[in-house]
Amino acid sequence: WSDWNFAESRKALRLLADRYKNCPVVTGIGVCNEPSPKVDLSKLCTYYAEAVQTIRDAGMCSDRVAVVLPAFQRPLADVAQVWDAITRGEHSNVCFDLHYYHCFGKTWNCMTLAQQLRQVEAHAKELSRFPAVISEWSLALGKVAKLGFREENQTRKIFGASQLATYTKASHGWFFWTWKDGNGIEWDWQQSYGEGSLSSELSELPAWSGSGEDPLDELLNPPPSEPEVCFGDAVFLRSFRGTYLDVEGCAVRARWPDKGDWQRVLLCQPKAPDTIWESSQKNSGQGTSKAASPEATSPAVRNGSIVRLLAHTGHFLSVNGTELCTCPPGQNVESTEFVVCVKRTGSGLRHRNVVYLQSKSSERVIDCDADDDNVRVRWRDFGEWQGFALEKEFESDKDQPQLDTNSLQLNSFLMPCRSFRAQVDVGSQGMQTPEMTQNDNQQLSNTREVPVQYQHPVAPSAAAESAAASTDSEPPTTPRPGAKRLLAQDQYSPPKLIRSCSDIAGCPPSPLKPIRGE
Repeated sequence: WSDWNFAESRKALRLLADRYKNCPVVTGIGVCNEPSPKVDLSKLCTYYAEAVQTIRDAGMCSDRVAVVLPAFQRPLADVAQVWDAITRGEHSNVCFDLHYYHCFGKTWNCMTLAQQLRQVEAHAKELSRFPAVISEWSLALGKVAKLGFREENQTRKIFGASQLATYTKASHGWFFWTWKDGNGIEWDWQQSYGEGSLSSELSELPAWSGSGEDPLDELLNPPPSEPEVCFGDAVFLRSFRGTYLDVEGCAVRARWPDKGDWQRVLLCQPKAPDTIWESSQKNSGQGTSKAASPEATSPAVRNGSIVRLLAHTGHFLSVNGTELCTCPPGQNVESTEFVVCVKRTGSGLRHRNVVYLQSKSSERVIDCDADDDNVRVRWRDFGEWQGFALEKEFESDKDQPQLDTNSLQLNSFLMPCRSFRAQVDVGSQGMQTPEMTQNDNQQLSNTREVPVQYQHPVAPSAAAESAAASTDSEPPTTPRPGAKRLLAQDQYSPPKLIRSCSDIAGCPPSPLKPIRGE
């Protein structure tokens, strides 16, 4: 929603609160769904404060019903800070509504599975600081995370286990999207649970400082046996959008998250022989191959090396003005030469390093546009659009890792879940999946608890805000007397709350359905 009548929304909330205030299974109420980021945050939080008061005045008490405030497509810390500044701890038993989807937009599409799992770790830190409910999440992933030598259900199992381990820490629980969905197994709880993607738990991931190569990436997507990149190697160039540079005819674009003949390029030394394409063919239509190349024993590619990129067509990538195209061997040689700039510590180039390819003739850097599939050479910048993850081709099936969920390699952090059924927060309460028994449901119903009142944290003082603005550290944690700050560094202490359930006996269902996606 980018614009709506706040007064009419409060009327609707008053009607709903009055209708369900004595319904024992209604333990939370949302004030809206997915408000547009275009709405001014201070106006939005002012509406939230008025909506909470409307709900409480209608008889939904804070000791039984939580009020849910969406933080849709906004940094949660920003929403919490403005909320605290406006309310000053006036309202209790409120929480923020989070939709943790890892598949919408270019940012998620270009992340590897390891990067996706690191983002889930970041969610855990967020949930330890703020009261929240994850009201929507799924097993859907961006394009790049699905690549590799894993089966699709194996990827879902790892991703599902990671999310479950994190979201159980949410103060107000979570909801999976959804019990049944025709858009794919990753959106359907019953199918995902039935295949085992939501019945494992994750042990601690390998530690990583955040700089250099992530050991989790090598665990999930092992590099070739020789990860160092040399002249004569066949490689693939992945853009920041998660699509790979491809050549069709003379056109160079980045259209798909696939790695095939059209995406494969051969790294050649400057002024490579015109006969290199013929010598590099491997069987009919198989494209480039280091093994057949005369440069198979050539030196390693390093930061500052000059390379030529040979496509499957037998032509070299070439700069023509601001356009990237191809030209036959022997023509416009200087326009086919690029300087390699490696974005990493050290001078060597390895599998999955991010590189920038700067034209020797124009000094501009190859870039991939955010809004279309074209690959161009427009600026001398070294930014996100110009970075390409260089992935070395596996030379043979023997060189390709064969991952298995039962392997020791994956079992180092993925293990069978022993207590998952007692942690289910979604509609399985009161319903039986093929693997759930009546006793399981009875155990779930016995764990339901009535929430206790807690005092909502308040905003920092003006002095604290000023101190925080002058440094890069966390804001001071001096709370107001009798209140706990939402932005405090110490962990948020969640209230006990009845877990979510879909068997709303005796209560009419809401006519509104949350919208998934952007």
